[in-house]
Amino acid sequence: MSQIVDSIPSGSNSNLNHDNTHKNIGKIHDDDKRTPLPMAQLISVFLIQGTEPVTATVIYPFINQFIRETGITNGNEAKTGYYAGIIVRQPPATSVEQQC
Repeated sequence: MSQIVDSIPSGSNSNLNHDNTHKNIGKIHDDDKRTPLPMAQLISVFLIQGTEPVTATVIYPFINQFIRETGITNGNEAKTGYYAGIIVRQPPATSVEQQC
């Protein structure tokens, strides 16, 4: 056991000594200033998020014509609304925002 004690360098106990290097922790200095928010970036993000619902509704006037032209209903006009509903509901069901 004396070998273990002898192998510890004598300067390693200096970490246990209390020094005054950290006496200013927690004090507010006069030269500390608050970091301003990046308003230009925040406004651009808010505008993009605000216009997203508008762009998501652009498909509504054209969806019925799209269904008819693709031919997935095989000429049955009664199925047009069914397939239009499936296509219109698909983006919100798969979006990341809805699942969080």
